[in-house]
Amino acid sequence: MAAMAMVAVSAISGCARASSRLPERPIVGGGTLASLVARADTAVVLLYRPSDTFVCSGSLQPWLEWRRRHVGAFALVFTREPTSAERTQLATHHIRADGILRRQLLDAIDAPPAPSELLLVNGRLVSLDRVRPRALRSALYRRMASPGRS
Repeated sequence: MAAMAMVAVSAISGCARASSRLPERPIVGGGTLASLVARADTAVVLLYRPSDTFVCSGSLQPWLEWRRRHVGAFALVFTREPTSAERTQLATHHIRADGILRRQLLDAIDAPPAPSELLLVNGRLVSLDRVRPRALRSALYRRMASPGRS
């Protein structure tokens, strides 16, 4: 019984450590997730599968508008290369990813959480929240878009 508890604790702490290393994940073309927003002290990174962007009632659109006002403090990152059909749809909807995670061997077992919102402060992960379906504005978006924050 104690051995099973130890395995469960190890699995949970392993997941936490993997999430905390997300900012260090390499992206296609060089650099890391955190390097996409390195100019900003506080930044938001959205981690999406390309197909996640086509949800009509999702929270992506407010973030894309926020990106226009906060250049360098926001990045949309895909967990994989878009398919040909997805590239067409993304172009039609004017959705541009800032980066694509480089595939790693363990992604098949422990895929990066997507869709999710990452809050980075000085390049370090402060919070990671899964995006809830049909949520028009997440708690992180409301906090970042609140008056008093430029």
